[in-house]
Amino acid sequence: MTLDKQQINLLEKVEQNNIQPDAAYSDDLLSDLVFKEKYVHYTLSSNAMTGRYQIKQLYLTEKGKVELALALETQHQIDDSNRKIILFIGGLFLGLVLGKLVFHI
Repeated sequence: MTLDKQQINLLEKVEQNNIQPDAAYSDDLLSDLVFKEKYVHYTLSSNAMTGRYQIKQLYLTEKGKVELALALETQHQIDDSNRKIILFIGGLFLGLVLGKLVFHI
């Protein structure tokens, strides 16, 4: 599966433990990553008063770690490629401008 920016950001937050476990219920995208795609796993805690279980902690599964690493590497390669294209176009433009100045003088 190819991850988009939002999914990558969510997986990074889970990896860094910067996300509330309750978000697994309220955030549809995170819910999909937890319950459908199995990229994120969770631990449960029970409430003695109500007898209900709640998600206590979120963490990446091995599948989630691999997909996040691949997505970050792909994103890095795309960023490098875009940077090279911008530098090439900038160099062409600068060459044209300098060429016009040199030949007009």
